[in-house]
Formats: sequence, C-alpha cells, structure tokens
Amino acid sequence: MRILLVWRRSKRIYRQNMNNISKYLVFYPRSRAPLAETLKRKSGKTLILCELDQKLFPDSEPNFTLPSLHQCYNRDVLYIADWTTCEHRYYDLLCLVPIAELGPRTLTILLPFLGSGTMERESDDGAIATANVEAKLLSWIPGAGIKRVITVDLHTLQNQFYYNNTSVTMESAMPYVMNKLKLEAKSDKESASMVICFPDNGAKSRFSKYFDSAETATCGKVRQGDERLIAIEQGEVHGKDVLIVDDLVRTGGTLLSCANVLKDHGAKNVSVFVTHSVFPGQSWTKFLTTPLIDRFYTTDSVYTVAEELRLADPEGKKITIFNLGKCISGAL
Repeated sequence: MRILLVWRRSKRIYRQNMNNISKYLVFYPRSRAPLAETLKRKSGKTLILCELDQKLFPDSEPNFTLPSLHQCYNRDVLYIADWTTCEHRYYDLLCLVPIAELGPRTLTILLPFLGSGTMERESDDGAIATANVEAKLLSWIPGAGIKRVITVDLHTLQNQFYYNNTSVTMESAMPYVMNKLKLEAKSDKESASMVICFPDNGAKSRFSKYFDSAETATCGKVRQGDERLIAIEQGEVHGKDVLIVDDLVRTGGTLLSCANVLKDHGAKNVSVFVTHSVFPGQSWTKFLTTPLIDRFYTTDSVYTVAEELRLADPEGKKITIFNLGKCISGAL
C-alpha cells in the first residue's frame, strides 16, 4: 500500500509540473536521432536537441561528451534512451548520472523499448528479475528534481510499480496504428470492419481497452492429450480480415501459430501488428515468406531490426514500419 501511495504521489506531482513545461533540453545517442527529430516536429513543445558524442578509447572504454551538459540546471530535460542492448543501457546510465547531478528541474527518460520487460519476476529460485533491477537503477539516479519515465507498450503492466519516487507514463502505439489503418481502409468497407485478434489473454488484458468499438477475437492454448495447442477461445473470424496485435515479437512462433488457426477457421486475410520487433538471429525472414501472414506492421523502436526489415522489403510489399515518434508524440 505504501508503494502504491508513493507512486500515485509521484505521478500527481509530475502532472502538476509538466503542465508548465514548454521547452525541453533533449539529450540522445545518435541511434535515437530520428526519434528525437520526429518528436521535435510533432510534439508541440520546443525541443532543443543535443546529440551525445559517444566515442570509445582504443581499449573500448567510453570517451563521451555531452554538449550543453552544464545548461541542465533548473531546466526541463528529456533523455531519449537506447536500451536495445545491455551495452547501450550502460552507456545511457553513464550519461544520465551527470545530467541528473547538475540539478534539472525535471528529468524525463523516454524508454522506447524496454527489453527486460519480460523478466519482471523471479520465476525460478535465484533467477534475477532484471526489469526490477533496471527500474531501481533509474530510480536511484542521484540529484534530479522530479523524475519521470515514459515507456511504450510495456510488456507487463505491474513493472511500473518497481520505480521509486519516479512517475511512470505508459504510452501505446495502438491508437495511432488503428487510426492509420482506418484511414487506409476508409474506402473499403470490408477492411474497415477488421477483427482485432489477441494472441493470448495477456495481450487482451493489456490492449483490449484500445479497441472498444472493434470486433475482437482471442486465441489461447488448450490441451489436447499431451499437447498444448493454439485455439480460438472467443470471436468469429470466418470470411473476415483479421489483425493480430501484440506488444512484441521475438521468434514469432506464437503469432504464426495463431495465424494458422485463424486461416483454418476461414479468415480471409491475416495481418500482424507488434510495437517492438526484436527478431534475434534475423528470425523475421519467415514473416516475408509465410503464406499465413498477408501483412506485417511494426514500429522502429528496435531501430537495428527496423533497418533490416527495410532492406529486406525496400518497396514495402509485405512490411510497413511506423515511425515511433509519430505514435507517441503526445507523451510530452
């Protein structure tokens, strides 16, 4: 109860202060430059962009310079993090600590993708809940005034309570994507009545609120003998266009199994939208060749994978990549 009260108080204080913010001093690594530039155009706030100079010494030790670092005092600072790899998380922490120590009025940390989000609890004896550890590291950054963390389609909603004295804003790309798809389907009445399918009950609990006006279906695992198979638990898809939605994809096995069941039940077309495409080992290749998926939508939150997808499908015949900055520009 005490944790919940502290979290609510932090959120209330930040909301009160953010109403007065009209200008941000923005720090970001080069990998997040496209996102920073999009936010500057779309957010409606004045953003002063300061790209980090992240060089390495010959022995690979960091040799970083933060332009405008000493302008942070009593300013509203936005830091766009690149937590796509453990290496970049360490680099972000090296930059966040000196920024915070210089006394910004508010410090907002934008985490476009939180890779540790699925490691939120100790499932086996001794297993490290890395999402909890990383939340504590961000909470304990010294010196900052009011801290806020913005996440995008966080995999596990309770992760927001791991932060101490830090307001957490959970943004979603889902409303933006649905508006885009509705505009594309405006002249096509069949597509306009697309069924939204959740690949499991976890996705349903996180995202169903964004699709109140849409027809929905839900897949889940059922036991048949000694096997656990994907089946449609709720909804009718025969003769309809179906869009599977989820927060992230790694190997894609669950999405493909879900698409297979939907096609078996007479779905006309099956597409997929996931906010975060992780795809280790280029496991995205199957989505280019499979007949189960008619179209694959994602964002550029994991920018290295987004670039691979653009190169693999330069004409966008099967893959559409949404700009994450446009999806979340209202977060500021």
